[in-house]
Amino acid sequence: MNGYQRAVWIVSIINILFALVGIVVGVVVLLLGAGMLGESADEAILSGYVVSGFFIAAAVLGIIQSIYQLIVGCLGVRGSRDASKIGPFFVLTVINFIWAIVVFAFYLFNVTGGSSADLTTNVISSIINVIITAILMFCAGRIKSGQKFRDVC
Repeated sequence: MNGYQRAVWIVSIINILFALVGIVVGVVVLLLGAGMLGESADEAILSGYVVSGFFIAAAVLGIIQSIYQLIVGCLGVRGSRDASKIGPFFVLTVINFIWAIVVFAFYLFNVTGGSSADLTTNVISSIINVIITAILMFCAGRIKSGQKFRDVC
């Protein structure tokens, strides 16, 4: 396993772990929110947020995103071990990179209309997401082309 493959493997394992946590949290939030929908308006508050259809939709989208992350992570682990199977991971990484740029642009131009503190946090996390996705895309491209990792030092 060369350096590019090792980098993809490590990030993919981390991606799998976060995806599993996201799925569990999403299911718990979905079940709590669904259980509270039948309550009166005064009782249907969960940690300061009113439980609504939007709340349930956000939980479902979080679960879907976590399942997508799980798939990407599994493809990354598979592709990092066998370079001939890196293609699907590379394609999904390109899609993730384009999506990360779109999300970054939304936050950068404050399309969401959030507060400045939330905006700063979202912009910083979006920049980190773009950088990590670009590194993964680069590594996957190098694995796909069969190039070996060379030490710069």
